[in-house]
Amino acid sequence: KLLLSHESERKFSKNYMLEVTSLSPVTWTIKNLETNITMSNFLTGKALDLRSDSLFDKEVESVIVGFEKMSRLNWEEFSVSKSDSISEVSITQNDVNDTLEYPIKTYLTDKNTFRFFQTPSKIFAQVNSEQEQKYLSFPTHISSFLSGALFREQHFPIIFKGREGNQPALFVDATQIASRNIYIVKANEDKLTAPIKYNLNIPETCRALNPSLKDGDHYRYTLYCVAGRNKVKFIFIPLTDE
Repeated sequence: KLLLSHESERKFSKNYMLEVTSLSPVTWTIKNLETNITMSNFLTGKALDLRSDSLFDKEVESVIVGFEKMSRLNWEEFSVSKSDSISEVSITQNDVNDTLEYPIKTYLTDKNTFRFFQTPSKIFAQVNSEQEQKYLSFPTHISSFLSGALFREQHFPIIFKGREGNQPALFVDATQIASRNIYIVKANEDKLTAPIKYNLNIPETCRALNPSLKDGDHYRYTLYCVAGRNKVKFIFIPLTDE
């Protein structure tokens, strides 16, 4: 499926859903949606559905999401459901000194929706359920050894496969600032945590790459290491409690 937007400076935008129904022969349908979203104003991507057994991107149910910055403390997110209806939710940060800079990832579960954002000093998460809305945060490391420049940890969204099922998680690479550490931040509906078990200090001869998938079953740390003259090796460390 492809979400389309026909935009004009003089008229309201019109939205359409293009769906390819067959590749051989190529057939497709296009449906007019009853919305007027100006998509050029949005950062668009895909939410991750944690209810899938396989973690391969092509096998995980994808939900299109888009984000628009409304103010320093507020973003709007729209999402497109399986029935092609479009819904909208507001993400708000109450701390005026810690503004929402940009979205990281949205995760869907049976009970909750997790929306992760980067602030100047924290990982911020808004957790929505049918009953309530919660706000979670986790501090990040910042270095300012160069005048006028801030260096921060790098975040990469993953899915952690634990004993209680799939959980939203972020891989954190702090090797480019003050340490040689990599770790993960896991989320449940009550808190964000960084288990010490997955906090690793990697050798100077190694570089941390973004986690890779093992057979579509779980993510794993991926290290690229120099093992001698003209020789390198890859080291994989599973990220699972099972």
